[in-house]
Amino acid sequence: MRGVKRGIRRLEKLVNTVGGLESVLQLIISEVFCFEVVILVLGASPLQPRHVYESCFLRGNVVAGDDGIFTKSKVVEGLSRKVARALISKVAGSSSYPAVE
Repeated sequence: MRGVKRGIRRLEKLVNTVGGLESVLQLIISEVFCFEVVILVLGASPLQPRHVYESCFLRGNVVAGDDGIFTKSKVVEGLSRKVARALISKVAGSSSYPAVE
Protein backbone atom coordinates (compact mmCIF):
# COMPACT_ATOMS: atom_id res chain seq x y z
CA MET A 1 0.00 0.00 0.00
CA ARG A 2 2.85 2.37 0.83
CA GLY A 3 4.40 1.77 -2.59
CA VAL A 4 1.12 2.53 -4.32
CA LYS A 5 0.73 5.83 -2.45
CA ARG A 6 4.32 6.77 -3.26
CA GLY A 7 3.76 5.95 -6.94
CA ILE A 8 0.60 8.06 -7.01
CA ARG A 9 2.39 11.01 -5.39
CA ARG A 10 5.24 10.75 -7.90
CA LEU A 11 2.82 10.59 -10.81
CA GLU A 12 0.95 13.64 -9.49
CA LYS A 13 4.26 15.48 -9.19
CA LEU A 14 5.12 14.52 -12.77
CA VAL A 15 1.74 15.74 -14.04
CA ASN A 16 2.13 19.06 -12.17
CA THR A 17 5.65 19.48 -13.56
CA VAL A 18 4.49 18.90 -17.12
CA GLY A 19 1.58 21.32 -16.58
CA GLY A 20 4.01 23.95 -15.30
CA LEU A 21 6.29 23.30 -18.25
CA GLU A 22 3.38 23.83 -20.62
CA SER A 23 2.60 27.19 -18.98
CA VAL A 24 6.23 28.29 -19.20
CA LEU A 25 6.49 27.26 -22.85
CA GLN A 26 3.27 29.13 -23.64
CA LEU A 27 4.66 32.28 -22.02
CA ILE A 28 8.02 32.02 -23.80
CA ILE A 29 6.48 31.36 -27.20
CA SER A 30 3.97 34.20 -26.79
CA GLU A 31 6.84 36.64 -26.14
CA VAL A 32 8.91 35.58 -29.15
CA PHE A 33 7.83 37.11 -32.45
CA CYS A 34 9.37 34.55 -34.75
CA PHE A 35 11.44 31.43 -34.16
CA GLU A 36 12.72 28.53 -36.22
CA VAL A 37 13.96 25.99 -33.67
CA VAL A 38 12.97 24.97 -30.16
CA ILE A 39 15.51 22.91 -28.22
CA LEU A 40 14.39 21.32 -24.96
CA VAL A 41 17.09 19.92 -22.66
CA LEU A 42 16.02 17.61 -19.83
CA GLY A 43 18.32 16.46 -17.07
CA ALA A 44 19.99 17.44 -13.84
CA SER A 45 22.50 19.67 -15.61
CA PRO A 46 22.63 21.29 -19.07
CA LEU A 47 26.20 20.00 -19.31
CA GLN A 48 25.07 16.39 -18.90
CA PRO A 49 21.50 16.19 -20.22
CA ARG A 50 19.53 12.96 -20.20
CA HIS A 51 17.34 13.93 -23.16
CA VAL A 52 17.55 16.66 -25.81
CA TYR A 53 14.62 17.39 -28.11
CA GLU A 54 14.70 19.69 -31.12
CA SER A 55 11.65 20.86 -33.05
CA CYS A 56 12.23 22.78 -36.28
CA PHE A 57 9.77 25.06 -38.06
CA LEU A 58 9.89 26.14 -41.69
CA ARG A 59 11.46 29.60 -42.12
CA GLY A 60 10.15 30.65 -38.71
CA ASN A 61 6.89 31.99 -40.14
CA VAL A 62 4.71 29.20 -38.77
CA VAL A 63 4.21 30.95 -35.45
CA ALA A 64 4.79 34.57 -36.45
CA GLY A 65 2.12 37.25 -36.44
CA ASP A 66 -1.17 37.72 -34.62
CA ASP A 67 -2.87 34.75 -36.28
CA GLY A 68 -0.23 32.41 -34.86
CA ILE A 69 -1.86 32.13 -31.43
CA PHE A 70 -3.61 28.87 -32.31
CA THR A 71 -0.41 27.48 -33.82
CA LYS A 72 1.63 28.59 -30.81
CA SER A 73 -0.67 26.75 -28.43
CA LYS A 74 -0.44 23.65 -30.63
CA VAL A 75 3.36 23.87 -30.53
CA VAL A 76 3.30 24.10 -26.74
CA GLU A 77 0.88 21.17 -26.48
CA GLY A 78 3.03 19.08 -28.80
CA LEU A 79 6.24 19.83 -26.92
CA SER A 80 4.69 19.15 -23.53
CA ARG A 81 3.21 15.87 -24.80
CA LYS A 82 6.61 14.85 -26.12
CA VAL A 83 8.21 15.64 -22.76
CA ALA A 84 5.51 13.76 -20.86
CA ARG A 85 5.92 10.69 -23.05
CA ALA A 86 9.68 10.76 -22.63
CA LEU A 87 9.47 11.19 -18.88
CA ILE A 88 6.94 8.41 -18.49
CA SER A 89 8.65 5.94 -20.81
CA LYS A 90 12.31 6.60 -19.96
CA VAL A 91 12.74 8.59 -16.76
CA ALA A 92 9.60 7.83 -14.81
CA GLY A 93 9.15 4.31 -16.12
CA SER A 94 9.98 1.05 -14.45
CA SER A 95 13.46 2.21 -13.43
CA SER A 96 12.10 5.04 -11.24
CA TYR A 97 8.66 3.79 -10.30
CA PRO A 98 8.16 0.15 -9.47
CA ALA A 99 5.30 -1.45 -11.34
CA VAL A 100 2.17 -1.77 -9.24
CA GLU A 101 0.11 -4.86 -9.96
